[in-house]
Amino acid sequence: MNLIQEHQKNQNDNLGVMSPLTLIQKSQSLCDQEIDNLVDKINNGTEWNEQFNAIQKIIGLINGGALNFKNFRDAISRINVGIQKAIQNVRFTLVKQACSLIITLAQNLGPKFDKTFGNEIIIPLAEHTMNGTQAIADCCKFSLLNISRYCQTTSILSTLCVLATSKLPCNRQVSSECFCVVLDCWSRPAIEKNIELLKSSLIQLLKDSNHDVRCY
Repeated sequence: MNLIQEHQKNQNDNLGVMSPLTLIQKSQSLCDQEIDNLVDKINNGTEWNEQFNAIQKIIGLINGGALNFKNFRDAISRINVGIQKAIQNVRFTLVKQACSLIITLAQNLGPKFDKTFGNEIIIPLAEHTMNGTQAIADCCKFSLLNISRYCQTTSILSTLCVLATSKLPCNRQVSSECFCVVLDCWSRPAIEKNIELLKSSLIQLLKDSNHDVRCY
C-alpha cells in the first residue's frame, strides 16, 4: 500500500471517531472544553499514545467538517508546537499520524493553511526527510509535497526558498522536489504573482553542486 492509499485509509478510519455535530449539539462551553482537552494532549501529552489518539480525533473532526467553525480553526492554530514534537518522535506510528493531520489540513485549508496552522512546520518536516527510518522520511516528504501542492501562497513559497539556500543538501534536495510540484500544480495567477521569487530560487538550485539537487 503506497502513502496516498494509506492516507486515504486513515481518513476513512478516522471519519467515525468523533462527529463535530456531537460537539456542536453540546453547549458552547462543553465544546470549547473538549477541544481544549485535545489541544492539551497534543501539545503536552506525556505518553505518545495520548498524542496519537488526540490527533486521530482532530482528523475525525476535520473530516466531519469542523473547519467550518471558527473556534475549531482557532484551536488548530494552537497545536503547531505539539505536531512539531510528534514528527520528531522516534515512533513511526505517531509520526505517520501527525503527517496525516498535516496533509489533511493542507488539502482542506489550501491557501489558508499558513494563516490557520502556520508554515513553521515546513523546516522540521524537511529535516526529517533524511531520517534514518525510511518510513518516517517518506511520510515527512509526502507531507511537504502536499503542502507545496495545495497551499499556494507567497508565505509558503518563501519558506521553500529558505530551504533552497540551506547548507544541508537534504533541505535543498527536498526544496527542489517541492518546486517541481509548485510548477506543475499551482494556478497560473499564483505563479505569475511569485515569478521573481521562483526564478531566483530555481536558478540557484540549477547551479547547485549536488547532482541530487539539480536532477529535479
